[in-house]
Amino acid sequence: MNKKKSLNIAHRGGAGLRPENTLAAFAHALDIGVDGFELDVHVAKDGTVVVFHDDALKRDLVRDADGQWLSETGPLIKDLPYPALQTYDIGRLKPGSKYGARYPEQVPQDGERIPKLADVIYLINRAGGSERLWIELKTDFLDRTQTSSPEAIAEAVIRVLKREKFLDRAVLVGFDWPALIAA
Repeated sequence: MNKKKSLNIAHRGGAGLRPENTLAAFAHALDIGVDGFELDVHVAKDGTVVVFHDDALKRDLVRDADGQWLSETGPLIKDLPYPALQTYDIGRLKPGSKYGARYPEQVPQDGERIPKLADVIYLINRAGGSERLWIELKTDFLDRTQTSSPEAIAEAVIRVLKREKFLDRAVLVGFDWPALIAA
Protein backbone atom coordinates (compact mmCIF):
# COMPACT_ATOMS: atom_id res chain seq x y z
CA MET A 1 0.00 0.00 0.00
CA ASN A 2 1.29 3.44 -0.97
CA LYS A 3 0.78 5.88 1.88
CA LYS A 4 0.94 9.60 1.24
CA LYS A 5 2.40 11.97 3.77
CA SER A 6 0.02 14.46 5.39
CA LEU A 7 0.96 18.05 4.65
CA ASN A 8 1.60 20.63 7.35
CA ILE A 9 0.08 23.86 6.02
CA ALA A 10 0.44 27.11 7.98
CA HIS A 11 -2.98 28.82 7.89
CA ARG A 12 -2.43 32.53 7.23
CA GLY A 13 1.24 31.74 7.74
CA GLY A 14 0.64 30.39 11.24
CA ALA A 15 -1.60 33.06 12.76
CA GLY A 16 -1.55 31.44 16.18
CA LEU A 17 2.21 31.99 16.41
CA ARG A 18 2.93 35.22 14.51
CA PRO A 19 0.74 38.03 13.10
CA GLU A 20 -1.37 36.60 10.29
CA ASN A 21 -0.38 36.95 6.65
CA THR A 22 2.90 38.72 7.45
CA LEU A 23 6.40 38.01 6.23
CA ALA A 24 7.31 37.33 9.87
CA ALA A 25 4.65 34.61 10.03
CA PHE A 26 5.76 33.05 6.75
CA ALA A 27 9.46 33.14 7.75
CA HIS A 28 8.67 31.53 11.10
CA ALA A 29 6.59 28.84 9.40
CA LEU A 30 9.52 28.07 7.09
CA ASP A 31 11.82 27.86 10.13
CA ILE A 32 9.63 25.24 11.78
CA GLY A 33 9.39 23.18 8.60
CA VAL A 34 5.95 23.56 7.06
CA ASP A 35 5.10 22.16 3.65
CA GLY A 36 3.35 25.35 2.61
CA PHE A 37 1.12 28.25 3.50
CA GLU A 38 -2.50 29.19 3.08
CA LEU A 39 -2.80 32.90 2.52
CA ASP A 40 -5.40 35.42 1.41
CA VAL A 41 -5.00 37.89 -1.44
CA HIS A 42 -6.63 41.09 -2.61
CA VAL A 43 -5.79 43.53 -5.37
CA ALA A 44 -4.85 47.05 -4.25
CA LYS A 45 -6.00 50.12 -6.17
CA ASP A 46 -2.78 50.20 -8.22
CA GLY A 47 -3.10 46.53 -9.25
CA THR A 48 -0.62 45.13 -6.70
CA VAL A 49 -1.58 41.70 -5.36
CA VAL A 50 -1.37 41.98 -1.57
CA VAL A 51 -1.70 39.43 1.22
CA PHE A 52 -4.44 40.35 3.70
CA HIS A 53 -7.48 38.46 4.97
CA ASP A 54 -10.25 41.02 5.27
CA ASP A 55 -11.78 43.26 2.61
CA ALA A 56 -10.99 46.33 4.74
CA LEU A 57 -8.33 47.20 7.28
CA LYS A 58 -9.23 45.44 10.54
CA ARG A 59 -9.26 47.56 13.69
CA ASP A 60 -8.11 44.69 15.94
CA LEU A 61 -5.03 44.19 13.79
CA VAL A 62 -4.05 47.51 12.22
CA ARG A 63 -2.29 50.59 13.57
CA ASP A 64 -1.86 53.80 11.59
CA ALA A 65 1.38 55.65 10.81
CA ASP A 66 1.28 57.23 14.30
CA GLY A 67 0.99 53.82 15.96
CA GLN A 68 -2.64 54.33 16.94
CA TRP A 69 -5.15 51.49 16.63
CA LEU A 70 -7.87 52.12 14.08
CA SER A 71 -10.99 53.21 15.95
CA GLU A 72 -13.24 51.58 13.35
CA THR A 73 -12.87 49.34 10.33
CA GLY A 74 -10.54 51.07 7.92
CA PRO A 75 -10.63 51.64 4.18
CA LEU A 76 -11.16 48.82 1.71
CA ILE A 77 -7.97 47.20 0.42
CA LYS A 78 -9.12 47.76 -3.18
CA ASP A 79 -9.37 51.53 -2.56
CA LEU A 80 -5.76 52.05 -1.44
CA PRO A 81 -2.63 51.86 -3.59
CA TYR A 82 0.17 49.65 -2.30
CA PRO A 83 2.32 52.57 -0.96
CA ALA A 84 -0.62 53.77 1.18
CA LEU A 85 -1.10 50.25 2.56
CA GLN A 86 2.54 50.28 3.62
CA THR A 87 1.85 53.06 6.14
CA TYR A 88 -0.08 50.63 8.37
CA ASP A 89 1.50 48.33 10.97
CA ILE A 90 -0.06 44.86 11.19
CA GLY A 91 2.49 43.28 13.52
CA ARG A 92 0.50 43.08 16.75
CA LEU A 93 -3.01 42.17 17.84
CA LYS A 94 -4.90 44.86 19.72
CA PRO A 95 -4.67 44.13 23.47
CA GLY A 96 -8.02 43.37 25.05
CA SER A 97 -9.71 42.66 21.72
CA LYS A 98 -11.75 39.54 21.13
CA TYR A 99 -9.50 38.73 18.18
CA GLY A 100 -6.39 39.16 20.32
CA ALA A 101 -7.81 36.78 22.95
CA ARG A 102 -8.19 34.15 20.22
CA TYR A 103 -4.38 33.95 19.80
CA PRO A 104 -2.79 34.34 23.24
CA GLU A 105 0.45 32.64 22.11
CA GLN A 106 1.02 34.96 19.16
CA VAL A 107 4.39 36.74 19.33
CA PRO A 108 4.09 40.41 18.26
CA GLN A 109 6.26 41.60 15.37
CA ASP A 110 5.99 45.38 15.42
CA GLY A 111 6.72 47.04 12.11
CA GLU A 112 5.23 44.32 9.90
CA ARG A 113 3.49 45.64 6.81
CA ILE A 114 0.99 44.14 4.38
CA PRO A 115 3.15 42.10 2.01
CA LYS A 116 2.85 41.59 -1.71
CA LEU A 117 2.23 38.05 -2.97
CA ALA A 118 5.54 38.37 -4.83
CA ASP A 119 7.31 39.05 -1.49
CA VAL A 120 6.02 35.77 -0.06
CA ILE A 121 7.16 33.87 -3.14
CA TYR A 122 10.58 35.53 -2.90
CA LEU A 123 10.83 34.46 0.75
CA ILE A 124 10.07 30.84 -0.17
CA ASN A 125 12.50 30.84 -3.09
CA ARG A 126 15.25 32.44 -1.00
CA ALA A 127 14.87 29.66 1.57
CA GLY A 128 15.43 27.16 -1.24
CA GLY A 129 12.68 24.75 -0.27
CA SER A 130 9.82 23.19 -2.16
CA GLU A 131 6.96 24.73 -0.15
CA ARG A 132 3.67 25.39 -1.88
CA LEU A 133 1.01 28.08 -1.59
CA TRP A 134 -2.74 27.71 -1.14
CA ILE A 135 -3.93 31.13 -2.28
CA GLU A 136 -7.43 32.19 -1.34
CA LEU A 137 -8.84 34.66 -3.85
CA LYS A 138 -10.70 37.12 -1.64
CA THR A 139 -13.76 38.40 -3.41
CA ASP A 140 -17.08 39.34 -1.90
CA PHE A 141 -19.82 37.50 -3.76
CA LEU A 142 -22.54 39.13 -1.64
CA ASP A 143 -21.39 42.70 -2.27
CA ARG A 144 -19.15 43.15 -5.32
CA THR A 145 -18.37 46.76 -4.29
CA GLN A 146 -16.21 45.54 -1.38
CA THR A 147 -13.43 43.87 -3.42
CA SER A 148 -11.89 43.77 -6.85
CA SER A 149 -13.91 41.84 -9.39
CA PRO A 150 -13.43 38.06 -9.48
CA GLU A 151 -11.92 38.32 -12.95
CA ALA A 152 -9.50 41.09 -11.96
CA ILE A 153 -8.18 39.25 -8.93
CA ALA A 154 -7.80 35.96 -10.83
CA GLU A 155 -5.94 37.68 -13.66
CA ALA A 156 -3.66 39.60 -11.28
CA VAL A 157 -2.76 36.51 -9.22
CA ILE A 158 -2.07 34.38 -12.31
CA ARG A 159 0.12 37.19 -13.69
CA VAL A 160 2.22 37.23 -10.49
CA LEU A 161 2.49 33.43 -10.36
CA LYS A 162 3.65 33.27 -13.99
CA ARG A 163 6.09 36.15 -13.60
CA GLU A 164 7.60 34.55 -10.48
CA LYS A 165 7.60 31.07 -12.11
CA PHE A 166 5.52 29.70 -9.22
CA LEU A 167 2.37 28.59 -11.00
CA ASP A 168 3.11 24.87 -10.56
CA ARG A 169 3.50 25.30 -6.77
CA ALA A 170 0.27 27.18 -6.18
CA VAL A 171 -3.30 26.04 -5.58
CA LEU A 172 -6.03 28.65 -5.93
CA VAL A 173 -8.95 28.37 -3.54
CA GLY A 174 -11.96 30.50 -2.72
CA PHE A 175 -15.64 30.70 -2.00
CA ASP A 176 -16.52 32.64 -5.14
CA TRP A 177 -16.87 30.41 -8.20
CA PRO A 178 -16.49 33.22 -10.78
CA ALA A 179 -12.98 33.95 -9.44
CA LEU A 180 -11.95 30.30 -9.65
CA ILE A 181 -13.49 29.88 -13.11
CA ALA A 182 -11.68 33.01 -14.33
CA ALA A 183 -8.40 31.62 -12.98
